[in-house]
Amino acid sequence: MDGILDFDHEFDVNLFDRVIYALFNGSGAEQAEAQRVLTLFQEHPSAWQRVPYILSTTTNQHAQYLCCNILDKLIQTRWKALSVEHRQDIRSFITTVIIATSESEDKLRRERLYLHKLNLLLVQQPGETEPFIDEILRTIYRITNDLRETQMQTFYEALGYMIASQPNKNTQDALIRQMMESPNQAWTGEMQLARQGINIVVDSEHAKVLSNVLKTNVAVCVSLGSFYWTQLTYIWNDLLAVYRAASSAISEAVATGGPQAVNMQNVRTCRAVKKDVLRLIDTFIRKAEDLDQVNRLLVPQLFEAVLSDYREVLPAARDAEVINVVHTAVSRLGGMVIDCIPAIIESIFEPTLAMISGNETEFPEQRLAVFRLLRAIDAYSFEGLLKLQPGSLYNVLNSIGFAFKHMQRDVAEVGLATCLDAINNFALSSPDISNAFFTSYYLTILGDILQVLTDSDHKGGFKGQCAVLQRLIQLVIANDIHTPLYDPSQIPAKTNDEFIRSQLTTMLNSAFGHMSPIQIDRFVQNLWDYSGDGGRFRLAVRDFLITLKEFAGDNAELFKEDKEMEVQKQREMQMRVPGMVKNESMDDEEL
Repeated sequence: MDGILDFDHEFDVNLFDRVIYALFNGSGAEQAEAQRVLTLFQEHPSAWQRVPYILSTTTNQHAQYLCCNILDKLIQTRWKALSVEHRQDIRSFITTVIIATSESEDKLRRERLYLHKLNLLLVQQPGETEPFIDEILRTIYRITNDLRETQMQTFYEALGYMIASQPNKNTQDALIRQMMESPNQAWTGEMQLARQGINIVVDSEHAKVLSNVLKTNVAVCVSLGSFYWTQLTYIWNDLLAVYRAASSAISEAVATGGPQAVNMQNVRTCRAVKKDVLRLIDTFIRKAEDLDQVNRLLVPQLFEAVLSDYREVLPAARDAEVINVVHTAVSRLGGMVIDCIPAIIESIFEPTLAMISGNETEFPEQRLAVFRLLRAIDAYSFEGLLKLQPGSLYNVLNSIGFAFKHMQRDVAEVGLATCLDAINNFALSSPDISNAFFTSYYLTILGDILQVLTDSDHKGGFKGQCAVLQRLIQLVIANDIHTPLYDPSQIPAKTNDEFIRSQLTTMLNSAFGHMSPIQIDRFVQNLWDYSGDGGRFRLAVRDFLITLKEFAGDNAELFKEDKEMEVQKQREMQMRVPGMVKNESMDDEEL
């Protein structure tokens, strides 16, 4: 280990990484020795001269952070003692690291914690006339002159991560304004042209400028998070004006050219601009912390702009991004938007459901998005569903079964999760609402779940299917449904538990005549016995399905959960050895 303390020969980064590994993963004497060597290394007066080579070579996050600490200590204690050339070299090197980290979106996501650490260096060093971040922003035109548009956006995102770490709010706002000066100038120029009568959302050159500025804003919003509010308020009214202008241009094109106009270049250009606007708003709502502020100042204007537009435009021109931004608003704001749910159902859900009901292939993006929206409403704004007219509520509840019986796996899984949420929410509702729901839908859901669970074409969603079936059985065992699910004058059952058990047995015997009644009875008994244990319940269902001829061939889906657990165990073991797991494949929590 002492080899890294030899400052007279070429530095061995691999040895350095091994010492770092020993510190975090070793034990006893090995860990103590690693701590001693790294402490001596950090305290060596020439350690900072090794930093550029280490940072340009290693992929070890701990090594990167240690180097940042060395530079930080150097800046805080010995900055004045360095020559002007050395100080400029360090500042230039950090700028180079920032630009290199901004080469691609994947690399930026992977290294954003590293960028936060680098922000420790963006302070005003002793004896300097300006903070380092000011120098970067002052020379941003020169720095970004040769960057491509995508590189420019990721570079702005990298700067956003640094500015987000600035603790002083006034200073932070000033830095944001300075960073966004160039994009805002381009944006303001386009708005002035619009006021002069130029249709900037139709003209491809102007639309390209709008799109680039909006994408830069999205990148900055991703890194600034809730602090982006400073910039959003600057462009908010113009954002909605651009959205409305694009919507108006699309409507005019369709009125003139008919439904086929949605395929024209000018309409596609308008839709691209609309999508960029929606992605920016969606990103901010996902990142926002002051949700009351979002609800009061943004959501009313947002919903006013997008709901009626989505409802009235031709199906072929309806964008999934509208559904996505409404989904995000409902997910984040929850109970704050309960009163908006009827309008959302009328303007978004019902038109989309009409689009996708004819088959299971058209409008795949809108199809998944609308069921994700329904799940968000069910999970976070359930009381809003109770405000629907009976016909609308009927359509919503029936669509849940349509979703979990869907052949598209991700749609089916969302449908199952929505179904489980709905069952739980209605179970907790007032007796009149709860009883009406279970009287109308309990047996339907039970039959549909058995259908997809025992259908080999619906292999996906096994865990969710079991969860719904388990919950249905739990409710009758616990007597949490306070109304008969059967007609007492026609059926001699004494309780819902007795009736559902008998009904389930009958349904299974009818569907699988090749199995003996004893096998069916044993399976049903297992379902009741294991209703309180999700793992054993799924195991009982899996064993039963394997005995069916329908699953005699490919039953890999039934063992998916076991395989996922095994993969996770292998991953955890690999992460203990440097190099076994690539840095880019690691989650944020693992870095």
